[in-house]
Amino acid sequence: NKSKCCCHEALLGKVYVLVMVDPDAPSRTKPTSTHWRHWLVANIEGRELKKGKIKGKILTEYQPPTPPQKSGFHRYQFMLFEQLPQTPVSLSDEEKSSRGKWDFPAFITRFNLGEPVAALHKNCNPVHNLSVPRSYISELKKKDKSLGTFLGQKDM
Repeated sequence: NKSKCCCHEALLGKVYVLVMVDPDAPSRTKPTSTHWRHWLVANIEGRELKKGKIKGKILTEYQPPTPPQKSGFHRYQFMLFEQLPQTPVSLSDEEKSSRGKWDFPAFITRFNLGEPVAALHKNCNPVHNLSVPRSYISELKKKDKSLGTFLGQKDM
């Protein structure tokens, strides 16, 4: 599925960076891999963003929320930054080697991104001791395509 993110306030001549992080990885009580990078897209044109299309340079492929069992609530943060003109945004070789322990504040500083122009915060709690018949999950998945992925069931 293609992800859709619409920002009606996006400016036509501007370019944006979209970031999704989990500051609570692997758990909120012990975030040793804080700012786990779930998604990073640069060079998103404002005119495309107004249409709900995320067309840009994918620096980190999208990884859906997958909090470990019994790790408690995780905060998933989506942030949209205005990218400075003529400023290519990239990851260092070290940053490319791991999604976890990302120095997100240093990334923001390195590319002069400043404060987010838009942000969304989502809480997610892992499902504990899930015991649901596969046939029931399949039926639910027909109604909600994202449910099977959220429950960790693939290709049902």
